Amino acid sequence: MIISEIDLYEKLKEKLGEEEAKALVEFLKQQAQSEVRLVVEEILQKIEAALAEMKAIEERSIEEIKAIVQQAVNEAADKVVKDVDNRLAEVQNKLSKLDTVAEKLESIEGKLAEINNKLDQINGKTSGVKGLMFFLWLLLMGTVIFDILLNIPATQKVILQAIGGGSAG
Repeated sequence: MIISEIDLYEKLKEKLGEEEAKALVEFLKQQAQSEVRLVVEEILQKIEAALAEMKAIEERSIEEIKAIVQQAVNEAADKVVKDVDNRLAEVQNKLSKLDTVAEKLESIEGKLAEINNKLDQINGKTSGVKGLMFFLWLLLMGTVIFDILLNIPATQKVILQAIGGGSAG
């Protein structure tokens, strides 16, 4: 039951008198204010303690979040590094295959150059043979023509005189 200060004063005045009622009401007021201050101080201390605990929880939470984020970043970085390493290994593998192919191409080019040199040598030798064959063919044709001319009586006489120096006859 809550009673107002005036109602309390009136009731105490009836039983104790005006001076004592005033003094008692003033004393009770001071006591109530002291009690209120104590309760308020206790409440403020509890609020400060709760705020400090909330701040500590917040700081721990922030640290935990930082740790989780750092771990996630590290895992992501490790994954990226592994992916890059795998891709680099693939690229190096392909480059080594390309180097092998390039070496084989150089070997083939060298062999083709050797074949071309041999072909040039063969062509040089066959062109000499072709020239010789052409000369022999011309010689044969000359012999055939000469033989034909010797078989004709009119030309036979002229050829024999030319060969014999004019004394054939």
